[in-house]
Amino acid sequence: MIDLYTWTTPNGRKVSILLEELGIPYTVHSIDISKDEQFEPSFLKIAPNNLIPAIVDHKTGSHLMKTGAIMMYLANKYDKFQCAGEEYWRMVEWLMWQMGGLGPMLGQVHHFVKYNKGKSAYGEERFSAEGKRLYRILNERLAGRDFIAGAEAGTYSIADMACWPWVSRFEWQEIDLKDFPHVRDWYLRIAAREAVQKGYSVPKFTTEEPMPRRSQLFSYLLKGKLHFHSLASIGGVAKSATNSWIKSSAATSQWQRQTQSTRQRLTGRRFLVEVFCVP
Repeated sequence: MIDLYTWTTPNGRKVSILLEELGIPYTVHSIDISKDEQFEPSFLKIAPNNLIPAIVDHKTGSHLMKTGAIMMYLANKYDKFQCAGEEYWRMVEWLMWQMGGLGPMLGQVHHFVKYNKGKSAYGEERFSAEGKRLYRILNERLAGRDFIAGAEAGTYSIADMACWPWVSRFEWQEIDLKDFPHVRDWYLRIAAREAVQKGYSVPKFTTEEPMPRRSQLFSYLLKGKLHFHSLASIGGVAKSATNSWIKSSAATSQWQRQTQSTRQRLTGRRFLVEVFCVP
């Protein structure tokens, strides 16, 4: 049994998503960082750096802090979500890129742009520019690929799970995903995974996974730009109304695709549309 100590942050979600993908039992312990619970002596015994997340593996007695170490430990322990051969180190390379660049720099964007806007023009400009540079790097990496690491089109791995939660706060970062189309498609592809949706709401539900604006998303679908499991979050739109919109839309004739499978399901207050298409 794994104990997970976490909160509703990108770093916390990295590990909860991996645990959900692994499909193993685990116990969640909420560490509310808004109440400084990360400084409690009981937590510091597990994570002396006073940062979430952390895990305890009761089978081995091991405890770990830092998401990179935790994700590599779990992927190795259960032999899943790792790349094979030489691509293993490519996966590690991009995992380190996230830990040393994407996460810390986007965290600074959150600090200056989301929480302290107007207090430091220098800070806003510096870290926003660096955040956009990192988005460009990721966008270039994902050109012609499904996932970040792995041979050919890639293999879904801990490198993807590490990066995705930080990209999920694109609105906080004032990033428009249409400017980074390969990142956008990758983001939606991963957001459609059930384990990701579950892991996103650990240790508690805050919001649905952020999605591109509705009009943008339907535009992408109509133009055949989403070639994989593609997710539309339509909020309270009724299922029948959405079906009518799709069937009656004049743009339907413009769909340059061969539909292999279309599946629609209603989960809580969210209506998901999955489309399998080819360009």
